Amino acid sequence: MYISSLTFDAEIILTAVLAFFFGAWFARLFLRRPWGRKPVTGKEALIGSRAIVKSISNGNVTVSVNSQLWSAIVVGPSINVGDEVIVLGVDGLKLRVARLDRQQIIAPPDEGV
Repeated sequence: MYISSLTFDAEIILTAVLAFFFGAWFARLFLRRPWGRKPVTGKEALIGSRAIVKSISNGNVTVSVNSQLWSAIVVGPSINVGDEVIVLGVDGLKLRVARLDRQQIIAPPDEGV
């Protein structure tokens, strides 16, 4: 009777430990990757953001994104000061931007969610 009681206790303890670790792993998975949400920090959050061209000097372009000034590389047609651009990517400390067309303002591109 003593041996079967010990086996039963070991099964309960093992089940509880496995349930705890599985629950912790499952919770971590959901807390680490909030599915369906756009990133709010880091370079991933900048991609797709709209910016305003603040200055163009000797080929150096400065844009304002979320009240922050960034150096930018223009992709596509030329831009002027005051134009609205969209951030396509991040190369080191420079943003790759393209001019935002009126069609994009009316119907923004799909974010691939």
